[in-house]
Amino acid sequence: DNPTATASDLYAIGASVNDNDGGTGSADTQVTVNNVAPAVNAGADQSLLFGSLVNISAAFTDPGTADTWTYSIDWGDGSPAATGSATVGSPITGSHQYVVAGNQTITVCVTDDDLGKSCDSLTVTFVSGIGKITGGVLRFGNNGRGGFNVQSNDGVTVKGELEYQNGSVNLHAHTMTAIAVSPDRTKGWFSGILTDGRTFVAYVEDNGEPGKNDVFRLWIEGVLQNGDGKLTGGNVQIHKN
Repeated sequence: DNPTATASDLYAIGASVNDNDGGTGSADTQVTVNNVAPAVNAGADQSLLFGSLVNISAAFTDPGTADTWTYSIDWGDGSPAATGSATVGSPITGSHQYVVAGNQTITVCVTDDDLGKSCDSLTVTFVSGIGKITGGVLRFGNNGRGGFNVQSNDGVTVKGELEYQNGSVNLHAHTMTAIAVSPDRTKGWFSGILTDGRTFVAYVEDNGEPGKNDVFRLWIEGVLQNGDGKLTGGNVQIHKN
């Protein structure tokens, strides 16, 4: 371990020999010791139902047993990285909720105190589920309104449409890419492509009738459009499969 944090250290080594006749000999040399970076294993790729919380558990090794280490987890969606200190033999764990559609690449990096750094990545593939989610005459805030219906009977083909208006924003979608429903049918997610080519993800909550406590949140290209999404009118329904 090198407290000055250098990638290599130069050490002077001296040796001397005395014989039994009083003779003495000595020699000096220098040895460069290079730091070895940690070796990181981010874990296996994952395939999850769309909307699922992603959990990872990474590991690393390092022959420099006197080193100290820090880690970072880049979730790949532009959100802040998770960081902290790490210890050999203890897993590096993290959880993340994605609000963008598509497959995601997570990169885990470990850096030692001698400037050694290594990274490894895993891919999360979100798969669509079976379900039906509808929302009618939605109202949120002073001007927002919208509606949607999304359904998949086989977990592969997703059909539906979305309309969203809020002030000068007027959005429509007729192409859906994924849907998922929680086992208790109180939460749902769906994603798609707007008519202008941008991608969106929606999260909804069905908190019972008459719907005043329901939630509809909309992200476009990962940017939240309507705050906490609490409805002031309308109704979200998550139907039996």
